[in-house]
Amino acid sequence: MKIAIPVYNDSVSNVFDFAHRLLLVEIENGKEANRSEIALESQLLPQRVGQLKSLEVDVLVCGAISRVLANMVTA
Repeated sequence: MKIAIPVYNDSVSNVFDFAHRLLLVEIENGKEANRSEIALESQLLPQRVGQLKSLEVDVLVCGAISRVLANMVTA
């Protein structure tokens, strides 16, 4: 399982739409197997969704997400 946590100024981003980086945590057999930080390549919403998809993210943890972006992620 891959969990993405949007980061803004070294904290969990209040709103995913404005995050600059992702903390990507991979879980295997109930334990952390790998952790990395990844720059979000674009501020454009479709590209953010594409990046989540290409990273094969299963869970997104954030403070909030705009309705437009949430709809794109769940689609």
